[in-house]
Amino acid sequence: MRTRSTPSIAFQSSPVRSSVGVLAIIVLLGAPGLAAGANDQPTDSGQSTATNRRLELEEVDMNLIDPALLGFGPPGFSSVVTVSRAMDFSNGGGAVDYTDGRALLPVWAHETEDGTVFGATLAYGWASLDASGALGLPRQNLHTLELQLTAAHFPKGDEGWMGLAIVSPGLATDFKSVSSDDFAFSAIVVAGYQFSPRFTLSAAAFYAHSIGEDTVVPGIGVVWRPNDHWIVQLTPPIGAVGWSPSKDWTFSLSAYPSGGAWGVDQAGQDRNIEAIQLEGWRAGLGVERRVGDHLRLSAQVGMNFGGQLELRDRNGGVLFSRDLDSSPFGLLGAAWNF
Repeated sequence: MRTRSTPSIAFQSSPVRSSVGVLAIIVLLGAPGLAAGANDQPTDSGQSTATNRRLELEEVDMNLIDPALLGFGPPGFSSVVTVSRAMDFSNGGGAVDYTDGRALLPVWAHETEDGTVFGATLAYGWASLDASGALGLPRQNLHTLELQLTAAHFPKGDEGWMGLAIVSPGLATDFKSVSSDDFAFSAIVVAGYQFSPRFTLSAAAFYAHSIGEDTVVPGIGVVWRPNDHWIVQLTPPIGAVGWSPSKDWTFSLSAYPSGGAWGVDQAGQDRNIEAIQLEGWRAGLGVERRVGDHLRLSAQVGMNFGGQLELRDRNGGVLFSRDLDSSPFGLLGAAWNF
């Protein structure tokens, strides 16, 4: 059984380990905006402003921008695959080939009369990592498996308080020798206020445990819809701007974290490699096409940047660390929304 020391909690986190919490903030921020016009009253002409609003929304897509189908778009089954060109070590002597995929499978949901929603989703991630020149490390097939349990409350009217809580136990491993060191856990609590159907502000606290490290991150987020065709999402470290000319097309510019951290069992040149951590960012231009009422197809091209690869021993000591050069990537995704 592998063991690692657990450092004290830090109040700064890598983008990768904090990304789940930030995504959850965006879920909360954006969802209330879909309820625009819920409390509108009939006009003198006999036609309610809510009806007018629905007619307008038939021509556009008001969903949140989900740059890599990370799970904060409309609820449903989704999958995505990203292929990157090799990221060279910044000082030469090697490179990282990295391909990753992700799938989300909602398994249960329930909504109470007061608008509180409970849900459970299975999330699976797969990555193929080949780091030539890194202590003789052979190609690795890495896996993450999570159960995301969610409770959320949104206002039914145009404004009001909201709240969200998510706990996500799981594994991040190569599945060669699974132990307690491969256990990962994250939790988030969010509180926010919807000032109008077009503007929402929230704050959150995020905790994560992964490869023997604990992380606590505070966060503040904003989602702004200046009109029915544009949306601005800004929740560091994730940001996106989207434009929907019609209900079937959405174009976006976004930046978000990439990579991950996994427990492994791999012989190195002098000591066993017990953990792999790959951190980085992606920025790109994306397009999403809605086909019918449920199917959404997406694509994105952009650049990986700000990357770093670390290999660690059983005590958390860093055996190998390299910064990575930028490289292009391409993404294809599909989702079947409820």
